[in-house]
Amino acid sequence: MGAVQEIIDSLQEQLPWQSELYQHFHRHPELGLEEHDTSARIASELGALGYEIHKIGGTGIVGVLANGQGPAELARADIHALPVTENTGDWTSHPRSKA
Repeated sequence: MGAVQEIIDSLQEQLPWQSELYQHFHRHPELGLEEHDTSARIASELGALGYEIHKIGGTGIVGVLANGQGPAELARADIHALPVTENTGDWTSHPRSKA
């Protein structure tokens, strides 16, 4: 088996849990500075993958994966939702209302 096919096979193995996670976040959106459940889930998922978790700025998460000395890489993502109503079938959001 070639290296490219090994990468493709590895990605296919990851797809089910990544799809479930993507759908979960889409179905349970949280507005900016209120994404407590979202950041907790992200911290849990990254922790399970071996990342050292640091919470910053209320709902921010930094995951550090140590791999020896050398250059570092950074990935950034916004995790907040927008206050819109949608009706997309299986993907419909179910935002929580403020109590």
